[in-house]
Amino acid sequence: MNLKNVILRGTLLLTIAGILSRIMGFFYRIFLANTIGAEGMGIYQLIFPIYSVCFSLCASGIETAISKLTAEKYAVGKPAEASGVLRTGLFLTLTLSVSCSLLIYNYAEVLAEVFLKESRCVGLLRILSVTIPFGTAQSCICGYYFGVHKAGVPACAQLIEQGFRIGCVFFLFHLYQTNGMNISPAIAVIGLVFGEVCALLFTITCFSFQPKSRVSIPFTKAFSNSKEILTLAAPLTVSRICINLLASLEAALIPNALKAYGMDSGTALSVYGILNGMALPFILFPNALTGSISLMLLPAVSESQASGHLDSLKATVKRTFSFCILLGCICLLFFLVFGNFLGEFIFSSALAGDFITVLAWICPFLYLNTTLNSVLNGLGKTNITFFNGILGLFIRIGFIFLAVPKIGIHGYLFGLLASQLFITSSGCLFLRNTLQKAQTASRG
Repeated sequence: MNLKNVILRGTLLLTIAGILSRIMGFFYRIFLANTIGAEGMGIYQLIFPIYSVCFSLCASGIETAISKLTAEKYAVGKPAEASGVLRTGLFLTLTLSVSCSLLIYNYAEVLAEVFLKESRCVGLLRILSVTIPFGTAQSCICGYYFGVHKAGVPACAQLIEQGFRIGCVFFLFHLYQTNGMNISPAIAVIGLVFGEVCALLFTITCFSFQPKSRVSIPFTKAFSNSKEILTLAAPLTVSRICINLLASLEAALIPNALKAYGMDSGTALSVYGILNGMALPFILFPNALTGSISLMLLPAVSESQASGHLDSLKATVKRTFSFCILLGCICLLFFLVFGNFLGEFIFSSALAGDFITVLAWICPFLYLNTTLNSVLNGLGKTNITFFNGILGLFIRIGFIFLAVPKIGIHGYLFGLLASQLFITSSGCLFLRNTLQKAQTASRG
């Protein structure tokens, strides 16, 4: 199957799953907002930067390495070795993730009170720690299926995770309500754990029926696989940990900067919850499509580069980028016109509508950056995406320190726009130079 068909088929499956999942997520967030309130949403959102750091350490680099190595093994007709790569990767990620889970559970109070500055996050962090091994293992198995161009399994896993998560939270809500128990953000975290467990069971079941999945791996081959995986995963892991640590710092700084602006603690958390739990999901909704494209682009770009099909690669990149820019411009106009209505109608929040309208300006850059980073990583330019991401975060953090205490949350929104503009322009410049050099080298 050629590059174009691989990307189109995988993108279609992932997009359908992503759109269905996000529609479910929208109604779920409305339910959560009405159940635990804006302040509860803010507390719930505070714990996710810590999860992101753990996921980056335990899975993100390993998942990408598995996807790349699996694609290479299948390209040369070695499916048994591809299965061996996955099993070795699972051993590595589970070793790391179990260690992270124990650390978060034992030091939840320190993380909540010192880092997050919110003691009510202690219980949520301990529940969240349980989900890390399940989520990271599932991610690695999905990386394997991206490598073999079978996007149907990750697509189904996404729907299963979302569906069982929502079902669990609805069940707990009615159980607590019936028994007169206090409903807190903890039910949302419990639902997250249950969804990840169900999705992992599904992906493990699928892999057990995969040809060559039960072939034993000699110790020397497992050691060789570990070396290959870690060689590819280490730089990606380091870069993503740095980016997520800065993003975690960013998330912790926003409520404190809002307090410096003059808000009390409850109001600051409510504004943060409205921004991250209500407004941003609207802006990120079309990312179901661009995110699907990026997931299929990375292994496809790696294969195309290795085989020397640069003309096909350049044509695919141009078409993909043109589509992302067009999608971004359409969404920009839509959110500018209907942003205030969506905030009022869906969440009964004028502030959410105001955020959606301001955030609309980042759409063309945000959607393009998703695929731009995927192409650069597929070409092996992970250092470029790392430095672009770091500098973009520094821009946002600078706006938090300098603008938010003076003009409120809109200072952060302007920082988001400035950082996306920088990342887009810088990434496009580096990609153009990279493709030109590759084209010159191939002709030489």
